[in-house]
Amino acid sequence: EGEGEGKGELWSRLRAWSLETVSQVQERAEKVAGYIVGTSSVMVRIKARRRRSAADPEFEDALVDGGLTIEKAGIPTEAEIKLERKEPWSLWERHLEYEAVDRVLEDLLKANPQCSELRLRRGLAFRDGKLETWNLSQCDLSRLPESFGSVQIGVDMSDEKSTFTLSAGVSSSGCLFLNNNHLSCLPRSFGSLQVEGDLFLDKNFLNKNQVPELPHVKGEVRVD
Repeated sequence: EGEGEGKGELWSRLRAWSLETVSQVQERAEKVAGYIVGTSSVMVRIKARRRRSAADPEFEDALVDGGLTIEKAGIPTEAEIKLERKEPWSLWERHLEYEAVDRVLEDLLKANPQCSELRLRRGLAFRDGKLETWNLSQCDLSRLPESFGSVQIGVDMSDEKSTFTLSAGVSSSGCLFLNNNHLSCLPRSFGSLQVEGDLFLDKNFLNKNQVPELPHVKGEVRVD
């Protein structure tokens, strides 16, 4: 959705950036694509397409030196723009949930150097290779990285064995706990979260106006 429009706008910008290097343009184009498509999970791949030889009408993808300008790489005349999903989004899509969580944890620690990895991992609960719940309550979090929007939490809610109850009487199956932290804003990707149960954002420095629409959160969203 939005990909066709995104490619059209990116193409027009490529022409404007023709004197910049390929690597510079890819970095800038990813930001533009993110705004157009509405998510920061987009990765841009720009390929030069050249004829194999003067006698061969077929085209082939050519490796592009990232240090070349767009103009010298021959991209403004014939190009292929490909929008792909970044990691860790692509890891979740391939059901590599342990690897996806590791990637999100890495970004969480970079954004919150005051936190310990052990503390962040302590609240993880997997079942049959699927992330069942993540309790990040009271973890001293002050920021969430963009990659946090890739998180997918959910189990078969009809499976009674996969649910357990907290002392407050709340079923934690499929829930994400971010309460009791120091969050004052949320990343642009937050609306992409997929949570089968409840999402706890209370006891932070957030209000309801700061929380985006969360179409993939099936339970209650709790905010102060």
